Amino acid sequence: MSTLLASSRDAIAAPGAQAVTAYLDSLAEGSRRTMRNALEIVASLASDSRITADGLDWSEMRYSHTSQLGAELGKRYAANTANKILSALRGVLKASFLLGQMTAEDYHRAIMVKNIEVTTLPAGRALATSEIVTMAQGCPATPCGIRDRALLALAVLSGVRRDELVNLDMEDYDPETGVLTVKSGKGNKAREIRTSPELRRELEAWITVRGLEPGPLMLPVPKGGTVVMRRLNAQTVLTALERTGKRVGARDFSPHDCRRTYATNLFDSGADGLIVQTLMGHSKLDTTKRYDRRGDAAAQKAVDLVELGL
Repeated sequence: MSTLLASSRDAIAAPGAQAVTAYLDSLAEGSRRTMRNALEIVASLASDSRITADGLDWSEMRYSHTSQLGAELGKRYAANTANKILSALRGVLKASFLLGQMTAEDYHRAIMVKNIEVTTLPAGRALATSEIVTMAQGCPATPCGIRDRALLALAVLSGVRRDELVNLDMEDYDPETGVLTVKSGKGNKAREIRTSPELRRELEAWITVRGLEPGPLMLPVPKGGTVVMRRLNAQTVLTALERTGKRVGARDFSPHDCRRTYATNLFDSGADGLIVQTLMGHSKLDTTKRYDRRGDAAAQKAVDLVELGL
């Protein structure tokens, strides 16, 4: 690919690094590595692999560059991956604009690059209710088993992301109102989640084992069964959920499938899309709709309700 930014060879590192740092600092911690990698891909394409993201002067980007980058990304990557990279590009350009490195006109034109049209089937799946019940019942009545059961309940009954889950503290759950407060959501957006009676029961069972000491809500439970007052990491949550499924021979599922399950069940219960959007912590309703996995059965049910009396 020909160099998009001919002057990038002589670009001063500081402006680019400032924009990159400002953009990444605006993201949740779990997203920073992914979007840093996305910016490195853009920088490599824009400079024929000569300049890193920190070394590229993003303020020089114009629509002619971003549109060409979008076309190149569409050739090299799946649509969802290409669009995530474009999202990172728009984010760093916004940071460059806010830092006074770009004019408003140049910024707004540059970010008008179109997303790649997604034509593939949606990823992931929603877990069946029977699967969830079987996994919960398969958890042993040990401190670790009670913790794993609470993790599963949190994942499928609150829709919290893994990074959000591990950052929950005791003070974020109000047992009187059942409100769970996510203070460190994606994009640094806080939100309140109304919990169901089932989730409250599972959390109360875990808190009985955990104790009422301040600190992280979910804690490690080593093989000895003694709860350790230390924050879980995202990998531990993944391992725990995988273990919960393997105990009963459940189909493979990802932590994000639990989030899809939460959204799907809300839609299936008749919840308004805007309410689901708020509970999921999404900025756009279109994003929320992609989590709906009700599938053909729901579509057929909706069609069957239309009766003209012919």
